[in-house]
Amino acid sequence: MYPYPPHAAPLAASPPEGSIEQDEENFLSHLLAESGDGDLRAFSTLYRCVAPRLYPLALRLRPRQEEADALFVDTFLHIWTNADGYHPTRSAALDWMITLLYQRAALPPPTPSDEPWPELPPPDELWPAIRARLPDEEDDSSSLRWPLIIACVMGVLIGVLLSLSLLLDLRPAP
Repeated sequence: MYPYPPHAAPLAASPPEGSIEQDEENFLSHLLAESGDGDLRAFSTLYRCVAPRLYPLALRLRPRQEEADALFVDTFLHIWTNADGYHPTRSAALDWMITLLYQRAALPPPTPSDEPWPELPPPDELWPAIRARLPDEEDDSSSLRWPLIIACVMGVLIGVLLSLSLLLDLRPAP
């Protein structure tokens, strides 16, 4: 169990100024967009980048580690399913994910503060628990992309052939 004192001061709603650089924020936004398109590798990278930042918040909101772990897993599953709804013009990527964590905990986000941003990696078994609940590769929409494209092209070709055959049948006889 991680030692995390439940009586400590509340954490900031977002990292203090200067701790998230614009390049990192752009990278997180890109990973969220790719995750929204069903890219599991992008989601895995996103997890590795933000999990050490979100896990301390989950522990703060749910001091019992089992409850914090469940909240953390639930939050990442919601990040996966809602990533296509993220808009970088509305909020920063990390702020959006923190808001999802607080929503899953049914708590309002705290007011910003200058408290240092702690990082604590989640237990190793949490990523496999998240990954096990994601759709399999063959069920992903990205794996269906090429069969759908081929079906669409075949449909168009069949439509063109049918139209041509009708036009040839309507042509006056010589």
